[in-house]
Amino acid sequence: MLLEVKHSAERTCFVSLPAHVADELLSRHGDALQAGALEASWTHNGEKKSVLFSWAGGSCSSHTHIEVPAALAEALAMPRGLSIDVRLKKGVPFATQVNVEPLGSDDWEILELHAGHIEEQLLNQSRVVTVDTTLPVWILQSTLIKLNVQSTVSNPPSNSVLLGPSTELIVAPKVRSKGSPPAVAAADAPPLRLRVLPIEWLRDDKPQAGWGNCRSVYVSEGDAESL
Repeated sequence: MLLEVKHSAERTCFVSLPAHVADELLSRHGDALQAGALEASWTHNGEKKSVLFSWAGGSCSSHTHIEVPAALAEALAMPRGLSIDVRLKKGVPFATQVNVEPLGSDDWEILELHAGHIEEQLLNQSRVVTVDTTLPVWILQSTLIKLNVQSTVSNPPSNSVLLGPSTELIVAPKVRSKGSPPAVAAADAPPLRLRVLPIEWLRDDKPQAGWGNCRSVYVSEGDAESL
């Protein structure tokens, strides 16, 4: 189906389809939501291009537009009004590992501070990633960081993969230029290993009275031993 790109203010990487299109996909394909991905293709200056979108069944009021979050559209160089062919994409494998690198040192430092939040919320922001593309990630719905997807591990191997509860996200440190803070260079830091967690895993926490405004931090066994 041909649709025009419309930018939205959504702070995720999930797109929204016209309601009648979303309804048709859901009625024709019982596993549409499990597939989790839409393939968009178009031609630019005679060159054919394609990309996979994350989709969770979202719909919009427009009859002719696909709503793409502005940060994602910018990362994919998709201007408003771009005409694209959109179809459901099945068979995308789940990733066991995704290797990413922050676009800048600021992105790296923000990510270090909020690693637990990313583990907890990444599946609420994106479902599919592709090698050599930029993944926008919102921290606490207020701060945007950008990650470049370097490589993936899946079975079978694929440049485009689905994120799942057991996907390991490995973040390479981003070097800050000489003379810039902080005192400890990112180059000296080890890669940051995160585990994508479904939010349901965190709902059993029941803070005790008197704890106040607290948060749970999930630490791997190896990291706990080094603390």
